[in-house]
Amino acid sequence: AAVDTARQRLADAVLTSPVDGVVAARRIDVGERLGEGTVAFVVEQTAPLKLKFRVPERYLAAVRVGQTVKATVDPYPGTEFEGTLSLVGGSVDAATRTFLAEAELPNRDGRLRPGLFARVSLDIKAD
Repeated sequence: AAVDTARQRLADAVLTSPVDGVVAARRIDVGERLGEGTVAFVVEQTAPLKLKFRVPERYLAAVRVGQTVKATVDPYPGTEFEGTLSLVGGSVDAATRTFLAEAELPNRDGRLRPGLFARVSLDIKAD
């Protein structure tokens, strides 16, 4: 019974994330007791990676979910990362006259990281 109790305590002491990613923030200290609903770590998913960007309103009619998006980032000059447009925002920002778009990049090799600045290319034609 003591061995079973020790195994259960060990299992209860291990935290696992439901997503693959990187730890962006640690909100607890070693030895601290966790209560229900306590956030111990903030994990940012890395694969697939969500790319959020804004598009000028004049292209609203030409942007569709499923379109191919290409992105370049400074750490990998000359390399294009390809993804698929997964969301086209429903409202236009009155201050910037742009709307939100989101793409998913597979990022299977894990080279891209959350928060990285990207230059986005989307093949669209204005009506």
